[in-house]
Parts: sequence; structure tokens; C-alpha cells
Amino acid sequence: MYKRFETDEVPGATLQLHLPGGPQQAITDKEGYFVFNFKPATPLLSEELYFSIPLQLVDAPAPLLLLLSGRNDDSAC
Repeated sequence: MYKRFETDEVPGATLQLHLPGGPQQAITDKEGYFVFNFKPATPLLSEELYFSIPLQLVDAPAPLLLLLSGRNDDSAC
């Protein structure tokens, strides 16, 4: 089976990761990718296979903000 994914890259978006020990921010690259490099002060121990960590969109370029607010380009004038 062949599947395609349609994506809208968001370069220059500011993201915030909420970790024990304080939040960290990253900015997406021109393809919309981001990386967080962190070293926790204490190990993240759990019996689960993965962790859920809150990620927040702090800021994004204007066209994305208009899209997220439900407006189109004509109503932004």
C-alpha cells in the first residue's frame, strides 16, 4: 500500500519544552524540524517505555498564526 503525507513546514517557529528543572526553547529550521539537547539534573526514571513531555508553540510566523486563529489572508487586513 502506498501512502503520502502532506505537511506544512513552519520555519522559524519557537517551541518550548517543559522539563523538570525548567523549560527549554528551540527554533525550527527552514524545513520545520527542531532538536532539543538537554541533560536532566536527575535521571528521568519510569517503568513506562516513553515519557510524555509537554511541548508548547510559543511563537510562529504570521501566516501560521492566522491559520491557527481561523482567519484567512483577507480578514487580516
